[in-house]
Amino acid sequence: MSCPFDYYLRKVLGFSPTIKSEFGYGLQVHKILKMIHEEYEGDITTLLPTPAEAEVIAQRSFRLRYARGTVFENLRNFAVGTIVAYVRTKRESFPYIYRAEVPFEMTIGNAMVSGSIDLIEKIDPATRESLEVEVIDFKTERDPGDDFNPRFRDALFQVRLYSIASRDVLGLHSRGARIYYLQDGSERRADVSVHNLGIVERSIEQNVNRILERNFARTPTPDKCRNCDSRLLCPQTPGR
Repeated sequence: MSCPFDYYLRKVLGFSPTIKSEFGYGLQVHKILKMIHEEYEGDITTLLPTPAEAEVIAQRSFRLRYARGTVFENLRNFAVGTIVAYVRTKRESFPYIYRAEVPFEMTIGNAMVSGSIDLIEKIDPATRESLEVEVIDFKTERDPGDDFNPRFRDALFQVRLYSIASRDVLGLHSRGARIYYLQDGSERRADVSVHNLGIVERSIEQNVNRILERNFARTPTPDKCRNCDSRLLCPQTPGR
């Protein structure tokens, strides 16, 4: 959706950009959050996690394949601080946890769409089999602020896809969805009306059809192309 030509280079031709030392950071943070959430999942009698407990889990579990020495220590310390801040801020909402990192597979158009929902919260924490839930997607970055920022629009798309999955695969009623930015602790709500979910489904169908038709058009813009790994291979990169 960002750039079909970049997708073509990566996924069809197998072009592999240089791996940065922080590669996998987001996955590690999600993994640790899953561990913390699962301790409370489905049991409102469990004691709320403390920031100290979260720190121990994060310190023990954080791994990065391509980082070493001071770089690894700095990334781990940043991840630990982020997770501890999250637990300190949100621990009172842990009784609402329904399930964490929920895998799904579903058919949309000509494609099988798979993924994992970061967190599902119950509307009523005392209801063990509640069908009314909220879907949460975690981002390790700061809130971009601007509603038209591409990263925010991608996050909206993703959390709405999660809402579709919670409805069609898990049989839940997603009454709301939120994007939680771990770096600054801010939350943004997403409208998950039938209209907006329908837009997401149609967009997925259209993009899948373009892939099947091998329609990998270039969509250059100065901001998008500036940090693109494929910019030296693309004849339409602005400024070249």
